[in-house]
Amino acid sequence: MISFSGEFSQKTKRFMLNNESKANAVASLVVFVITLIALVVVGCYWDWVVLWFIIAPILMLVFSYTSYRNPTQDVLDLIIPTSIVIDGEEIVSEGKKFNLKRNLSQVKKVIDYGEWYYLVFYYEHRCMRFVCQKDLIKEGTIEQFEKLFEDKLVRITK
Repeated sequence: MISFSGEFSQKTKRFMLNNESKANAVASLVVFVITLIALVVVGCYWDWVVLWFIIAPILMLVFSYTSYRNPTQDVLDLIIPTSIVIDGEEIVSEGKKFNLKRNLSQVKKVIDYGEWYYLVFYYEHRCMRFVCQKDLIKEGTIEQFEKLFEDKLVRITK
């Protein structure tokens, strides 16, 4: 068994919030484009006044991107894990407001950012809540962790 638990550093939290912000922006952009196309089509056939409502999706896009810049404690509780446990073939990421389980076979790659590992899952199992900060290891060793994912480990050097 390998377990990581404790309070993440500000650098690790910023990494997780940036990932969350980017994913949220992409999802909002998709909704924005679909809404924009629908409004333009309706505006062309019905009335050009409808095009004034384009401002609403633009504001929605801006607010969704900025919502993770100064997150409240409730938002952090939904994003930041308090522990990650690898036991057998199962990986569990647990936070104050979530509990997620994945299988080792669902891991596509493990990115080593120096201070932490980021577990990337195959598309259908994707989840951004699996970040293991190296200095928070409580059970097992970093060597055991790296051996477990040796064929999937990618080191990022900056």
